[in-house]
Amino acid sequence: MTQFTVYGKPEVWQRARRNGKQYYTHATQEKYQKAVAWSARAARVPLHQGLVAVQILFYLPIPSTVTKKASREALEGAWAPSQKDLDNLAKNHLDALNEVAYVDDRQVVRLTLSKLYSTEPRAVVTITEIGVA
Repeated sequence: MTQFTVYGKPEVWQRARRNGKQYYTHATQEKYQKAVAWSARAARVPLHQGLVAVQILFYLPIPSTVTKKASREALEGAWAPSQKDLDNLAKNHLDALNEVAYVDDRQVVRLTLSKLYSTEPRAVVTITEIGVA
């Protein structure tokens, strides 16, 4: 089992944009995916060859429109974030870890995801090899 943290606000995966006949990835997404890959390499995550289970905890910033009382309640887990799609958050991380933590994200056979509020936005990723491909 290996675990690493990507500091900063988690970013969602976005569909590739088209400019005429050329497709391009949004700059924010590309930058964040590089940060995910770098964090995994810095934590010396091995390149898994077999099947893996991935757990990702997304800690999102509390919106500035929320009252102080509601902010405290959010930090205590009274309510969960709804401003970002959980599946798109996960896809951005899984794609970024291709050829870094596993050969291809097809190897991910178990995925556990959670969104929480925090004063320190980040994503905590845990990867466990669970079998051979």
